[in-house]
Amino acid sequence: MIKRIAIKEKMGRPKIFYSLTEKAEKFFPKAYSDFFKWIIRDIIEREGSERVREMMARLGAAQASYYRERLNGAGDVESVVELLNELGTFAEMKREDGKIIIKEYNCLIHEIAMEFGELVCEFDMNFIGGLLNTRVELKSCMAKGDRFCSFAFEV
Repeated sequence: MIKRIAIKEKMGRPKIFYSLTEKAEKFFPKAYSDFFKWIIRDIIEREGSERVREMMARLGAAQASYYRERLNGAGDVESVVELLNELGTFAEMKREDGKIIIKEYNCLIHEIAMEFGELVCEFDMNFIGGLLNTRVELKSCMAKGDRFCSFAFEV
C-alpha cells in the first residue's frame, strides 16, 4: 500500500520518499461526481441542456462500440445484462407486453443523475441500445424517484 523510493544524491545517504501505491489510492476520497457536475453545469450555461443530452447520447454510443467487440457483435440480451452486472448496475431482464425490459437497481452515476436527470440517462439509453442495435426507451428513472431505472425495447 505504501511504496518506498530511495534517491541517491551526489554526497551522503540517499533520500527516502514514501508514496501511496495505485492499490491504496482507491481508499482515499475522490471528487469525481463533483468534477463532472461542474463540467455539465458549464456546458449547460454555455451551450444549453440539449448539448449535454447530445453529448451523453454520443458517449453512450461510443462506449457501446467499445464493448460490442467484447460481446462479438451487437450481443444478445442475456450477454448485455451480464455485462451491465459486471459494470455494477445490478441489472435484470424481464418480458412485459411484448417488449423486453432491462431494470438496473444501481445507477453508476447516481449523484450526477440526481442533479441532471434524464439529460444523463441518454448515456445508458444509447449504451444499451448500441449494444443491442435497437432503439431503447427510458421507462423509469431513479433520478425521478423510482426504485430502479428501466429501459424498454423490442427485439
